[in-house]
Amino acid sequence: MRENLARRTDAARPVPFDMAAAQTMADWRNTLAWPLGLAPLQTALLGRQRVLLAMIGAWPDDTARRVALLAAGRCLSSVSALIEVALLVQAEDATGLRLAGGPPELEWLRGAGTTPPATPQRQGQPDGARNAMTLRRVARTASWTPWWRLVATLLMPEAVAVTHNAMLREVAARGFQRVAFRHGDALFHGARAPVRSAPEDLVAAVTQALCDEPALTDAMRLRLRALAQPKLTEYLDQAATDLAAMASVHRLPKTLWSGSGGNYMARAIGLEVMRRGGQVLRFDHGGSTGMIATPDPLTLRETSVSTEFVVASDAVAALCRAQDAAQPVRGLRQAAILAGAGEPHLRSAVALPPRASGARPKVVYATGALYGFRQLIPPVLRDPVYLDWQLRVAETLNSLPIMLLLKPHPEGIFRGKRHPLADVGPSTTARFETVMADHDVFVFDFALSTAFWTAVCSDRPIVFLDLGLAPFDPTIRAALERRCRIVPAQWGTDNIPRVTRESLGQAISDAARTRPDPAEFRRLLAGG
Repeated sequence: MRENLARRTDAARPVPFDMAAAQTMADWRNTLAWPLGLAPLQTALLGRQRVLLAMIGAWPDDTARRVALLAAGRCLSSVSALIEVALLVQAEDATGLRLAGGPPELEWLRGAGTTPPATPQRQGQPDGARNAMTLRRVARTASWTPWWRLVATLLMPEAVAVTHNAMLREVAARGFQRVAFRHGDALFHGARAPVRSAPEDLVAAVTQALCDEPALTDAMRLRLRALAQPKLTEYLDQAATDLAAMASVHRLPKTLWSGSGGNYMARAIGLEVMRRGGQVLRFDHGGSTGMIATPDPLTLRETSVSTEFVVASDAVAALCRAQDAAQPVRGLRQAAILAGAGEPHLRSAVALPPRASGARPKVVYATGALYGFRQLIPPVLRDPVYLDWQLRVAETLNSLPIMLLLKPHPEGIFRGKRHPLADVGPSTTARFETVMADHDVFVFDFALSTAFWTAVCSDRPIVFLDLGLAPFDPTIRAALERRCRIVPAQWGTDNIPRVTRESLGQAISDAARTRPDPAEFRRLLAGG
């Protein structure tokens, strides 16, 4: 048996698992293939997310449920990458491919070794509270408070904001309540409690919910569990300790305002405020909320840990409510979804100057990030596959009669480093919003980003290269088809996406001659 496995390994075609491995393979792009298609990965990860939510909703103990809710994002993020690796390993033999490089977890899931790779050591509460930063508290409170109410707001606030985002500031400035800013991280890190452990049955249930993926063999699920359980125990124990620390804080606001509930600190404080019967009002940011065809990410991140959640508009609020009504998660709180007056940062797109006329259109290609050994939900492409795609698109664009600017995402594994796209053509690390006005056509391949939703609120034509990453809500999909030139990626049997020069060139040419109407998305996201 071992000899047969060795022969299969020797005969397999190596492909890089990550960029570190790609850098050791001179011709990696010429021979690139991938063991796993996007669809089975989406099915697995979206399914695990729903099972985890259902498990938490059904948990009978309130204290343990709050522990699971606090740790849920970390748990899901950690195990999602491991599930992807397990699916890839299972697909290696069937495709004749062998993933080269990668983390130690890859070899463990292949069946090597008798002990799972070591997990990070658990971190306890930090020593000492952070500086209260009084001047900053005053300055941020003053950013939305008239001078004649400032002293009363600081001394007798009716609500306390622990994070700072554009919609929160705009609503606070309307003056319905006296809202004071307080550094949530100082409050969070200043709280103290003995180290706690999560209940063993809760750890076992979270492990089962995330690791019992039906697409995996029994043997692979056992390996995955052995790998994941120490990480999940660490996250759940830390959550139990942090919530106990928050419970020891004598004075917490009765009404808490914050940005996303995905912020761990704001999430922990909010859960304790809610336990005491208080109100937790959270504010959206980014534009992606409600755009995909499942409410589960919103439930996990926001509505299960809030009493009210403010989105961009009545239309977005209605979309979120309809999704939740169609796919409810029993047993979890669903915050009231309130409508704001648009996301302020998206309004910058409304005031762009007219497009310049020229012989060749000025085109900017804005990409998504490369994440290393992480995975999102909905999932993104593994780094070598996505970078190969980006380079293919950039090379094709560079061959067209256009003036091209490449705009790689500033975050991810190339943060602060030279991006490989810079070898293909002119590129910039500036924020997308700062280059919009100088360009005639925008090209995107990743829609769940602030830059994309800013673009659709502008009057510039957009070419959207659809890799199938985002399962859009049908209403949003139809609106995007009206707003953008959509070019579907062509997926081969090697699970590598491609786009032809003809289809991309025609889309750019058609887009450059049109004047799209952004009114639908401005009403949806920017407030009219």
